[in-house]
Amino acid sequence: MKSKLMVIVLVISLAINIGIVSVVVHKHFARRGFLGGGPAFFARRAPGPMFSKMLDLTKEQKDKIGIFQEETHKYTSPLMKNLQEKRKKLFEMVKSGKVDQKKKQELLKEISELQVQIESVTVDSIVKMRGAMTEEQLKKMDKLQGRFEKKFLSPDTFTFFHDRKMRRYK
Repeated sequence: MKSKLMVIVLVISLAINIGIVSVVVHKHFARRGFLGGGPAFFARRAPGPMFSKMLDLTKEQKDKIGIFQEETHKYTSPLMKNLQEKRKKLFEMVKSGKVDQKKKQELLKEISELQVQIESVTVDSIVKMRGAMTEEQLKKMDKLQGRFEKKFLSPDTFTFFHDRKMRRYK
């Protein structure tokens, strides 16, 4: 029983952490213009104005990258919706207090598979975008990505959010 409870707590904690990081990352980039001013980022036919300016993209490059973004959005949007539905089912099961272990494992496996598909398509899209850039632009992109990784993907970032969240429960 204790291990089941621990698994449930870990799944919920993971979901909360992913949600918090997603919101923070989105707000950070939206505020700085990387997302082109809002949640319609992937629906745009061109990268955000700040991103374009920092990399000094040509109109042709912006159009090409915009097409990659559209393709990515068309493919990942239904996957994201399906992912949300699976997570909802998982949380409903937890809230009901009746966790069917077999069903839980099936849902977790399906969630993992969807996440892998989304990440794979996203990485492929980034590779395509990079293919549309010059060597100089790639160097700038790598520098931007390095700052992003340092700020949002370092273990300290997750520890900070987790510690902050856990203080509420003490």
